[in-house]
Amino acid sequence: MNLQTFVKETLIQLAKGIREAQGALQDTGAMIAPREVWTPDASSHAIVFSAPRKSNDVGRPISMVEFDVSVTVEEKKGKGAEIRVGSGSIGFGIFGRKSLTDQTTSRVKFTVPVALPAEGETTG
Repeated sequence: MNLQTFVKETLIQLAKGIREAQGALQDTGAMIAPREVWTPDASSHAIVFSAPRKSNDVGRPISMVEFDVSVTVEEKKGKGAEIRVGSGSIGFGIFGRKSLTDQTTSRVKFTVPVALPAEGETTG
């Protein structure tokens, strides 16, 4: 797998994972990668407000959730490439058949901004 394909597939999976997390948490008050983030000044933490903003809303802090993931790209002759997260092993054949496998492990680091649910906050 070339670098261009690796970057493309990694970003696609990352974006789909964020979208799925947003959907799964929509009733909890958590906000994954919130749209409108406000930073009062350079020394302050970023905050996010409810939408629509209420007069007594003081905002919630944004936590930066950091990921450092081991990604394995495995290419089997004649079968294309597969990206897997975590550790993997190379298998040499089933019932005496051998397969040629090229495996590369890389690390991908990224950060996702998250506003956790506030105590007493109601949703919907």
